[in-house]
Amino acid sequence: MNTYYLVYQVEPSSENVQASEIARARAHVWALDTSPEEAIALAKEYLSVYNWKILSLDEGPIETTAEHFAHSEIGSKCFRRAQQDRVYGTFVAAREDGKPEDPVILIRLKP
Repeated sequence: MNTYYLVYQVEPSSENVQASEIARARAHVWALDTSPEEAIALAKEYLSVYNWKILSLDEGPIETTAEHFAHSEIGSKCFRRAQQDRVYGTFVAAREDGKPEDPVILIRLKP
């Protein structure tokens, strides 16, 4: 199996517990699977379980190794977590209220 990195633009569905707080997000997903197509399917399933609507696939799937994320503490942690759980994601989200003093929040989800 290979690890693929994908970046999606997403928004919370009405069932998402964070729908009242978050307008949209950029989902960074690491998926461990046998092909790029299977990694896309796994990432889509992962996002739907947490009630995110996919707006677009902005990047990937890109086959990656741990070295690709050696410069990023968050990226390295997410890559390692995907090795354990098969899929893992981090979200950078814009708040619904758009308060300039707190415009971005980071959300990590486990499968």
